[in-house]
Formats: sequence, C-alpha cells, structure tokens
Amino acid sequence: MTQRPSGWYEDPDDPDQLRYWDGILWSPRRMPKVKPGLERSGPVQDLRGRPDPADRGVTLRPSPRPQSDPWRQQGALLQAPATTPDGDVLAGWWHRAGAAVVDYLLVSLIGALVSLPWTLDWARQHSDYLSTVSTWKGSGQVPYPPWQIFVADIVVYALYEIGMTVWRGQTIGKILTGIRVRRSSSAGSPGLGAAVNRFLVKCVYLLLSFVPALGLVAIVFVLLDYLWPLRDPKRRALHDLSAHTYVVRTRGQIPR
Repeated sequence: MTQRPSGWYEDPDDPDQLRYWDGILWSPRRMPKVKPGLERSGPVQDLRGRPDPADRGVTLRPSPRPQSDPWRQQGALLQAPATTPDGDVLAGWWHRAGAAVVDYLLVSLIGALVSLPWTLDWARQHSDYLSTVSTWKGSGQVPYPPWQIFVADIVVYALYEIGMTVWRGQTIGKILTGIRVRRSSSAGSPGLGAAVNRFLVKCVYLLLSFVPALGLVAIVFVLLDYLWPLRDPKRRALHDLSAHTYVVRTRGQIPR
C-alpha cells in the first residue's frame, strides 16, 4: 500500500472542508474548501496534497504596512509657525524687540529736539554745580532735569505711538522689522481706543518712575510687559492683552 504524503485533503467527515493529513494520522486542523468572499477575488487555488508551511518551520507573516515617521511629524509641528485664529503669522520676540529699540531711539531723538531749550538750561545749571563743587566753594544743590523734558518726551511718544498705530498699525521700527499691530477680531489696524490703551499700559513705568518709592515696581512691570510674549501662546505682551491686539508679520504670510 502506497503511503499518502502529508498535505491537505478532502475531510472524510465533512466533504465541504479540507483536513490536513500528517502522513500517518488526520490532524485536527481543518479549513473550508472555499473561503467566504473568495470567489470575488479570483480563482481558488487547489491546496490538496500541498504541505503545511508549519511543518517546514515557515511562519507566514502579513506584509508590513507603511508607517508614518513620528519624528518627521514632530519636526513638522515644531516648524509650523504660530498664527492667529484666522491665519496671520505671529511676530517673533526678536522682531518686536528690534522694533522697540528703533522706536526708542527715534522718539528719544525727536524728544531731545523738542525739549532742547530746557535741556540746554539744565546743562548750564549742572555745569555751574560742578564748578562750585570742584572749587570747594560749597556743596550746592544738584540740579534735577526740568519737568518740561519729561512732558515733552511723553507727548512725542504718545503722538508717535498712537498716531502711527491708528494710521497703519505700524511704527517706523515695526515697518523696518516687517511686523504690524492688528485687532484680535479682524485683520484691520487697531482703533483709537485700542491704540490709547496700548500706549497707557506701555507708559505705566514712566508714570511710576516719578514716584521714587515705586521705581522698582516700574522696572519689574517693564520687564514683565516685554518678556510676556515669550510665554504667551499667541506671543502677546501685557499691552496686547489689555487692548485685544496681535502683533503679526507682514512678510512670509501663510497663503490662504
């Protein structure tokens, strides 16, 4: 009697299934002759008489699925610029700091020209005081800068900051660094009320500096105001939060 080789054969107990013959005995492994839905995928292959891959130590594994790279996805998220809810790219801290330096120098120059008469008078008084001290003719009283100088600086700063913000949302410093101020509710420039609000919050330190006991408070407030964008998700300073404004870039906007 010829020994039947191992493989899949018609199940003697169920003609609708195949059963594996290990060469000596029938194994408990069974499989249907035709898998459900297989007729829609093509012709059925005849497995009868074929060896079981498990007997040869072969493990059938599904083909690997394409997987996305988590590091690439994370890098894309890190590179994505922060934006306003409607898509304007928010200005970085260094752009804002550069604009503030340019505006400070410009306002200081204009303020010095406006207050030049009082500045010259105070310089003469200071020179006389130094001459008195150096010749040992008396201690005298240290001449303080006249109040007109501070008033001139504040007036120049107010006209410059508020006027430029309402007109086009940009001071000279912001134009040079490619950023602008806009409303939080729309892309338009802030109105007069919002511009005044921003100016008053930014000038709190000037008002506090007139009170000697509050000088340290003024310094702390200035640092908080200008460093706040580093921690705020929308890169807003305290004066932006108060006036409901954003500072956004005018260059490299995301296409809409």
